[in-house]
Amino acid sequence: MCTLLTSAEQATLAVAPGQPKDGQTDVDKGCVWRSADKGEFLIQINAYGELGHKDVVSTGEVKTLPNIGKHRAVQFSMDPVCAVSLGITESARVDATVTTGHNLQEACPIAMRVAQMIEPKVPSDS
Repeated sequence: MCTLLTSAEQATLAVAPGQPKDGQTDVDKGCVWRSADKGEFLIQINAYGELGHKDVVSTGEVKTLPNIGKHRAVQFSMDPVCAVSLGITESARVDATVTTGHNLQEACPIAMRVAQMIEPKVPSDS
């Protein structure tokens, strides 16, 4: 997961190198990048091998987005966390999640940018 953001993309986002994150199960793996600016925000990319868009848990609306590249996309939130999820199959997805500690207005545009950066590197079912 930590290779999904290149060094150049990490520099563009102003984040330190990613750290692997073990999930709660064997099919929940991820990576975390911290803002270089004293913890302004946290980016996390998680792959879910057995959870699709229908399985998203959110305290807010699950909003269907236009496709990002070849992937179906949804946006969901748990304030102050915003995620953009790329559908791999009906039962698999990759989430780009951003926590700002402030509000969704700051987190969601960053999550979208990260999703757009990683999309070409994420497998698709097409």
